[in-house]
Amino acid sequence: MEKNICNRILLTAIGSVSSKVVCENIRKKGNVRIYGCDIYPEVYLSQAPWFDVFYQVPKVSEHEAYWACIKKICLENKIDVVVPLIDVEVDFLNQHRNWFKEKEIILAMTGSESVLLARDKKEMMDFVDEQCLKGIKTIPTYYINSKTEANTIQFPVVCKPADGRSSQGLRIIETKEELFAMRTVLSRQKYVVEPYICGNRIVVDVLRNANYNECVAVARKELISTPHGCGLSVYVYRDAVLEHACMELAEKMHVNGCVNYEFLQDEKGDYYFLECNPRFSAGVVFSAMAGYDFVCNHLRCFRQEHIDDFDGIKEQYIARNYVEYVTGVKDE
Repeated sequence: MEKNICNRILLTAIGSVSSKVVCENIRKKGNVRIYGCDIYPEVYLSQAPWFDVFYQVPKVSEHEAYWACIKKICLENKIDVVVPLIDVEVDFLNQHRNWFKEKEIILAMTGSESVLLARDKKEMMDFVDEQCLKGIKTIPTYYINSKTEANTIQFPVVCKPADGRSSQGLRIIETKEELFAMRTVLSRQKYVVEPYICGNRIVVDVLRNANYNECVAVARKELISTPHGCGLSVYVYRDAVLEHACMELAEKMHVNGCVNYEFLQDEKGDYYFLECNPRFSAGVVFSAMAGYDFVCNHLRCFRQEHIDDFDGIKEQYIARNYVEYVTGVKDE
């Protein structure tokens, strides 16, 4: 009997916002066993009961302990596929692709080169600038230790880690003097600065199947978001120029699987590229609700299967709600 491919799937960082739709959509395909892990105890996580088996793991920053734990989970449970859900785990697991390949475990994330490109905001911005994508503008971006940026950028500026995520470490700098002070403080860290642009945050979920050069893009405007960029209220819409630009960029980056691109749209309607996240977006559920399953089609990209045809989505407003769960009751 032919092996049932990808029936044991490990999701990492299940406390992340995208874990619910990822777990639910994988479950729909049937005959799967889904494993989840996170740095927090099971009782802390409302998501834990959705998984067949849960593991608490060390932080990724504890490199040796984390890697030993991931390998043990994979080997003891004969995992077929690993799906990392947050950037730090994408970064770390990207360094260990050979181990997964040797063990015939699918590491379901885009290729190494596209991960490395996406995770450096300046290199990514320079790359997009070189592509001259129709309808897309770029923002002049400099490393914090550059000696030229203070004379070429108009203030205010945004200062953020070159490999940052979820707006962590982002600061708005108002004056040249403040920038010089920041440059001294951050001289040993890889930060970038760029002009501050006021506008609406646009996120585009993009799925590219490198095996057949198939690609899908679904855009949304973030109407209300948390300080860390998690959309709470969004408008999912069509924009043929934006969609085509994102699909072209995914091809140029040699993307395989699901990534997301972020933009700012100013009052004139112009799109300014912000960054690429080589993973599911926090709001991938919105794209699913609008009409396309990025999750299961993401897995198809790594099984050399065709992805579903894109028949378009319904333009719509979607708002996220919070639900409370009792995760444990202390005995009297």
